[in-house]
Parts: sequence; structure tokens; C-alpha cells
Amino acid sequence: MVRIVSRYFAYIKKLSSLYIRVSNGSDTGELILGDYDTTKYTGCFTYATVTVPGYWEFVADSVVLTTGSTTTTIATSINAMLDTGTTVALVGPTASVNQIYAILGATYDSTSGLVS
Repeated sequence: MVRIVSRYFAYIKKLSSLYIRVSNGSDTGELILGDYDTTKYTGCFTYATVTVPGYWEFVADSVVLTTGSTTTTIATSINAMLDTGTTVALVGPTASVNQIYAILGATYDSTSGLVS
């Protein structure tokens, strides 16, 4: 049994994919381990070398935010970390984070310490 399981896992792609969507009642997102869903993206994958093991940190060529037909470059050549299990949803240089908040119309609630 162990040999079969080991053989099976040898063929799984070394990747995972995460699709996040604001709930429209039926499709709220998904996590796929070992593969991806081609109906959930356009374009090509870019593989990045992890620079800090354990934190999924890598150097991102750019961080862009698209709202409607407007695309804004937030930062270029920046250290980034992808962690879907953290309670901290957005961390970065203050100017970049504030720019994202401004574009999205987010507001800070000093009572709760949350941004919505």
C-alpha cells in the first residue's frame, strides 16, 4: 500500500492553486492541491523561487491592482509573501498599502483596528 501511495504522489505537480471570489451565492472559491483549474484564470503561470523558506517569500516583479478597466502599479521588484492561512490579510510598505486602500475605497475603523 505504501509503495502505491508513493508512486501516486510522485506524479502530482508540485503546485497548488487558490481561487478567491466574493460570494455570489454559489461559487465562493476553492483550493486545489497538486493541480489548477484552467477555467479560473487567463494567461500563463510564472514560477518564483522562494527566498525565505517557511514563509513563502519571493521577489515579485510587480504588484498591480485592477479595478474595472483601470490598472495601477502599486510596486515593482518587491519582496512578497503568499500566505493564505494568515490572519493578516495585507501587509506591506505603508505607502503601498495606503494606495491599495485608497483605490478600493477602504476605510480604517480606529475602534476595531480593522479596515473594511
